[in-house]
Amino acid sequence: SSVTRGGRMLFMDALEIDEGDNQEGLADLLSSNIDREIKKAYTAFSSWAVGAPATVWTGLWGCGAFNGDPGVKMTLLWIAASLAGKELRIICDSSNDKFASEFEAFIAQVLAERPAATASGLIEKLQRVPHTTERLASMRWLLDS
Repeated sequence: SSVTRGGRMLFMDALEIDEGDNQEGLADLLSSNIDREIKKAYTAFSSWAVGAPATVWTGLWGCGAFNGDPGVKMTLLWIAASLAGKELRIICDSSNDKFASEFEAFIAQVLAERPAATASGLIEKLQRVPHTTERLASMRWLLDS
């Protein structure tokens, strides 16, 4: 049996560099930024050949130094990976246990809504999150709504 070594590293620019343009609320929740982030991630995720491993592994992309909201960012990556035909695997360390548990609950909640569990359905959910929601509070809002 052959062993595949290594993988692909995908680099994307950070939306939060533009955050200065949005004085109120999360830049992640602006409709134009939701579209931008999905297109950017979809392009990255669909950039390798059919037949190559179809799993994308990521940490909380854009949520560290760039201050993105993990609930919004991981939902956007989930949408993009699904559209690209990839499986998304999110890596969280123990400092992110609360988010990991909430995101797992959100995934279960969304999947229970089938057939409404679609990319457009997830986008609609994100668009309903109030723009004034504070960073790190979007996942709680999505779970409670």
